Amino acid sequence: MQNTKALLACIRTNHTAHALPFRFLLLRFLMGVLASLLLLQNSFADIYKTTLPDGTVVYSDQPDAASPSTSEKLEETFVPTLSFPKVNTQRSSKKSYSRGKSGFKYRSVSISSPKNDTTLRNTGGQLTVTVSVSPYLHPKHQLILLSNGTQVAGPTSSTEIKTTEIFRGTHTLSINIIDNKGNIVTRSNPTTIHVHQSSAK
Repeated sequence: MQNTKALLACIRTNHTAHALPFRFLLLRFLMGVLASLLLLQNSFADIYKTTLPDGTVVYSDQPDAASPSTSEKLEETFVPTLSFPKVNTQRSSKKSYSRGKSGFKYRSVSISSPKNDTTLRNTGGQLTVTVSVSPYLHPKHQLILLSNGTQVAGPTSSTEIKTTEIFRGTHTLSINIIDNKGNIVTRSNPTTIHVHQSSAK
C-alpha cells in the first residue's frame, strides 16, 4: 500500500514538471500573437487619402501638409486603389482648319501669281492668275476671279485661271470661293497689278 502511494506521488510530480514548460510556452505564444495584432492595428490606424490637382491619388499616414482639407481619413480596413490622371484618347486632327455648319472652312485663299504691285507690259489683255487654297478646294466649291470688283473669269475648279480682260491700267485682283448655290464662302486679300501697253507708232 505504501509503495502504491509513493508511485502515484511520483507520477503526479512528473506530470506537473512537464506541464509547467508547456503552459509557459503557450503563454508566450499568446502574448506574441496579441502583440502582433496590436502592431497591425496601429499600422492601419491613421491612413489618409489625398487627391492631387492632376488627379493622382496618394496614400500616407499623415494628411497633406499644404492642404489638410483635401486629405480623407480612411477606415482601418481598406483596399487602396491607384488612380491616374485622365488621358485624352481622342486623336488630334492633322487639319488645323475649323468646321462650321457646312462641315468645312478654309484656312486661307490667296493669289500667288502675279505678285502684288507687279508691272506687266504688252499683255494684250491676257493674264493667268495662280490661286493658292488651303487646305484644298472643296469638291462642291468653285473660284471666281474679279478685277476692280467685276467678275472677269470663272466660276472654275481650276487654280490656274486665265482671262483676256486685263488691259492697260491698274487692276485690283481678288478671288471669291463660292458654293454650289452661288454663295460666297470666303475671299482672298486684294492683289494690285499694273498693266502697261506700248502705243502703236
